[in-house]
Amino acid sequence: MTKKLLYSAVLSALFVTSNAFAADVATFEDFNIPSGNYWKGNFNTPDTLIKSGSYLFSNHSEIQNYGYEYRYGSDFGVSKSTETTCTWIYGGEEFNCASGSGVNGSQQFAVAYIGSFDKCQAFMSDTVNGTSITGCYINNTSYVVSAAKGENSFEGKFVTGDWLLLTATATKADGTSIKDSLYLIDFRSSIESEHTYITSWTWFDFSNMGNDVKHITFTMTGSHTGAYGLNTPAYFCLDDFCASAPTGIENTHVSQAPKTISSISYYTLDGKEITSPQKGVNIIVTRFSDGTTSSKKILLK
Repeated sequence: MTKKLLYSAVLSALFVTSNAFAADVATFEDFNIPSGNYWKGNFNTPDTLIKSGSYLFSNHSEIQNYGYEYRYGSDFGVSKSTETTCTWIYGGEEFNCASGSGVNGSQQFAVAYIGSFDKCQAFMSDTVNGTSITGCYINNTSYVVSAAKGENSFEGKFVTGDWLLLTATATKADGTSIKDSLYLIDFRSSIESEHTYITSWTWFDFSNMGNDVKHITFTMTGSHTGAYGLNTPAYFCLDDFCASAPTGIENTHVSQAPKTISSISYYTLDGKEITSPQKGVNIIVTRFSDGTTSSKKILLK
């Protein structure tokens, strides 16, 4: 059975329409970690879905043999690690969160790795008509922070102009999609004091995505990109999926005049701003009057 068919079967079995029940926040406290401080996957079932609250999250795992056994996991896993450093990722340290806990000091949270050939997805409770979605909390893993500081051998230190961007693409019931993005690392400014990377739980607002979202697909792009894709570790932490938005954010897209485009900026894949699209891959960042942004990649031949 293909991954797509497997997911469809599981979704049909577990989900009913949103009219049948009130959706529960995915806090990941309800997920049982069998042993240790993290869960990477069920290696007997390579492609599966994990459930927290009223939502399902994709997971892929497999046993790879390089003369030794390596248990590979991508998409979403679950962690309860309290460590905030990363010195050796193959011992599970990639499941360490930059803040050492979940939102508001909770014990468990999700850790996602976006593999080259996998889709990192979260599925809504209504798989037919879709549903509204508030947002979620995002944090960096200690592995990504370590990479930004140049503390591991896989990645050079981030310098002025560098960036790492997490994008959430909502697939809607009518087949269309809408995107929102959040900078996990933002060194684009020429002023060093304005360089930032996330080390605490940060609200990622999805409220402008509408009331017919079927699933969210997470992707990551960055300035440290080579011939085989992103060189920066493609990890992030997620918690309290579809929780109530923090005070001051919940009405960002409600009871306001329709938002308009404030500006459109163009960037190369290495994060350099350009005046207009050029041949090759371009990143277009649109800023709206309500303070939100969206981004997309285009290929100009």
